Amino acid sequence: MQYFKKYREFIYWWGLKVSNANKYAWLVAKIGNLTVDGLNFDTFSDGLHCQPPIKNAYIRDLKGKTGDDMLAFTIGDYANYDISEPGDFSNVDVSGLYCDSALCAVKITGNDIGAFDKFRITGIYGNTKHAVFRVWGDTNLLSTTVRSLTVEDIHAIPADGYPVVDIDDRNFASGKFGIEIQNATFRNIYNSSVNEQTIRISSTVGTKIHNLHIENPPRKTICIVGVNHKTSVIGNLTVCNGYTDFIDNSNSSIVLNRGTIERIVIDNYKAKFQNTKNGCIARMIGDCRVDEAIFSGVLQENGVSGWININSGMSTASNLNVINYTCNGRGRIAQVLSSKLFLKITNTKVINGNPSDKIFYVKGGEITISGDVDCDYNTIAADNGGVISTRPGINNICCDVSLLKAKESSVVINTNNSLPCGLGLVVFSGNTWKNLATGSEFKINK
Repeated sequence: MQYFKKYREFIYWWGLKVSNANKYAWLVAKIGNLTVDGLNFDTFSDGLHCQPPIKNAYIRDLKGKTGDDMLAFTIGDYANYDISEPGDFSNVDVSGLYCDSALCAVKITGNDIGAFDKFRITGIYGNTKHAVFRVWGDTNLLSTTVRSLTVEDIHAIPADGYPVVDIDDRNFASGKFGIEIQNATFRNIYNSSVNEQTIRISSTVGTKIHNLHIENPPRKTICIVGVNHKTSVIGNLTVCNGYTDFIDNSNSSIVLNRGTIERIVIDNYKAKFQNTKNGCIARMIGDCRVDEAIFSGVLQENGVSGWININSGMSTASNLNVINYTCNGRGRIAQVLSSKLFLKITNTKVINGNPSDKIFYVKGGEITISGDVDCDYNTIAADNGGVISTRPGINNICCDVSLLKAKESSVVINTNNSLPCGLGLVVFSGNTWKNLATGSEFKINK
C-alpha cells in the first residue's frame, strides 16, 4: 500500500501500476491539490482510496482490476486504515474509469467530520461485480453528507442483480438520516442490469435526497429509479429526456415508490411496455407518499397505467398534473386503490385504445378530475365504493355521467345514450344533469 498524507500538492503521473496489493494500492489524505493521471491496478482491494481533507482533486484515466472499489472516497475508515482528519472533499473532478474488473467503480461513504462537495465524475466503462456507483453507509461510517454530485456518461455494466447506482444507509446511521444528499445529477446511463433497478435508493434508518435529477437513462431496464423503503425520502425528483423499452416485469416503471417523494417531474419521455399486464410511469406501493407529480410530454405505450397505487392506500392525497400526454394502447392513465388523487389533465390523447378499457379507474378511493382528454368513449370506471368526480367548469372529458359524482356547475360530455339527458355536453346543477344543446335532463338520487 502506497500511503501519502499532508501534502500541499501531490501528482501521480502516467504509467504507474500496482499489482497484488492485499489492501489499498494508493491511500491519500490531507492534500491541497491532488493530480492523478493514468494509474493502473491489478490488486486485491481498492485502487485509489482518498480520505479528507482533500481540496482540488483532478483524477484521470484509472484502469485495470481491483478486488474492491477502483476509486473510493471515505471520510473515516476501518481503524487500521483511518488517516482522515476533520474536513471536506471539495472540488473533485474525475474523468475516465476503465474497469476490467472491480467490485464497484466508485464508492462514497463518510461520517460527521466532513462532507462531499462539488463532485463531478464522468466516463465510467467496463464491468463491475456489484453496482457501478455507490453512496453507502458502512462500518464506522455513519453519516454521509453530500452537497453536490454530478455523475455522467456511465457505460459500465453492473453484475446481474445489482443496480447501476446504489444509495443505501445499510442500517449504518448515527441520526435520522445515515445519508443526506443536497443535489445529485445522473446523466447518460447507457446500460442496466436486466433484473434490477437502474438507480436504487434504499435505507433502514433513513436516506434523504433533496434534489435528484436523472437525464437520458438506459434504453432497456426494469425500472429507472426505485425509492425502496418508508424511510427513503426525495424532495424533488426529475426524470427526463428518455426512451426506454421496459423489460416485462411487475415492477416495470420509470419511478417506483415505497417511501416519500414530495415532487415528481417526468418530462419528454417515451415509455414502451411489452403489454397491458405490467408497466407504469409511476408505481406507488403501500402507504407511500407523493405530494405532487407532473407528467409532461410523455408517450405511454401499453402498460397497466401511467399512475397506479397498489396493495393499500397511500398515506396522503396526491396531486397529478398530466400535460401533453399520449396514451397509446389499452393501458390506463390513472388508477388508484383506497387513495385520493386530484388529477388535472391538459392536451392529453388516447390512441389505439378500446371502449372496454377505462383510462381512469378507482377501487375504494377517489379521483377528482378536471381538464381535457381526447377520447371519444367513456373514460371512467369505479368499484368497491370508489368515487370519480369532476371539478366545476368545462371539462372536455367523455364519461357516463351515471357513474360520476360531479361538483356543482361541472360540465362534461355524456356517453350514455340510455340516460334521459342524452348524449353530448351536459352541466350539473343541484341534482340534475342538463344537456346544453337539447335541454333534456337526468336527475340523480342523492
